[in-house]
Amino acid sequence: DTQVSRSVALPSAYCGAAYLIMSAAFQRMSANDDCNRGAVNFCVGSILARRGWWLGLASVALFSAGVFVGCFVSSTTASRAQPSELVTAERAELGDDVVFRRKFAPHLFLVASRDPTPAGEVPPEQVLAWLREQEFNTETEQALLHHPLVLAAEKGELPLAAVRLVLLEEYSIGNSDLRSMAAALARHGGLPGSRAFFLSSAESEEVALHLLVAQARALNMSGAELAAHTQIPQAHAYSAYLAQLSNYEGAGAIAAGFAVNFPTWGRMCGRIRDALLKPPYSLSHDQVAFLSYFAEPLPGYDEAATAVIKEGMANGETADSIRRSVLLLQGYERMFWDTIWAATASNPVGRGHESNA
Repeated sequence: DTQVSRSVALPSAYCGAAYLIMSAAFQRMSANDDCNRGAVNFCVGSILARRGWWLGLASVALFSAGVFVGCFVSSTTASRAQPSELVTAERAELGDDVVFRRKFAPHLFLVASRDPTPAGEVPPEQVLAWLREQEFNTETEQALLHHPLVLAAEKGELPLAAVRLVLLEEYSIGNSDLRSMAAALARHGGLPGSRAFFLSSAESEEVALHLLVAQARALNMSGAELAAHTQIPQAHAYSAYLAQLSNYEGAGAIAAGFAVNFPTWGRMCGRIRDALLKPPYSLSHDQVAFLSYFAEPLPGYDEAATAVIKEGMANGETADSIRRSVLLLQGYERMFWDTIWAATASNPVGRGHESNA
């Protein structure tokens, strides 16, 4: 932009100055010349003697126009290159992470350009409803509910190796999440809403781990096999980020992330479970116990999470900071299922309909 303004202003200014100097010089020459220095000097001198001031006036006008155009273009491009007021307002409304992604990584910009309600105007009681309306969340929900792994199970085409892989990865995830809930309870347990929420979450993780081991045993998987499994890194981004939140961030982000994520997670578990109970799998209820535990909605969960969000926002969390954390948790949830599906699709072993024995 700066080069454009210079390319317009400088040539115009130089041309104007050159015409001005030439006009003055030729007029002086023509006034003092006796026109006996040749036909060329006579012609030029006589013409400039009559029209030199017109050329001078035109030169001044051209010079002034060049300066004006240069200043105008420079101010326009400068204001366009550094719209500080607009950037400040945009950051206040959308958050720095959104502005950065849209500027430097537009292919990763999954967040709505404008939220229905600015983050600063969202009260704690409305945070969950506001988050569920976000574009990143609706896109994630649709991707998970139409995930190829779920669809393959409902078509009877999902190998049981995929179910076993889910259990293998979830065993490590469950152990990590249990400790994360204990850490969150230790940090935020001084507040009544957070204490009740994280105590219940820790107990839930403990129950889920027992059911996971029982389902794995029913599928002929030993505890030693669960413990010895080498985890797939991409499948553990959610668990790692949850540990970060539990140890370093606010309680509201965790509660909001769970409340936004669990309904879709539960529906996925329920659909996979229902598919596995039918032919060609015909598994027993013991063989889907872990999936069944998460399939049913928890009454009053939103109210419990909102109580934590209120406490978190009263202690420095904001709707926008909570939104950023939930965005990452939802993205990592999707990454988990994509990783399981990719590993299953690339492994030719166990691709058929295995026996449930």
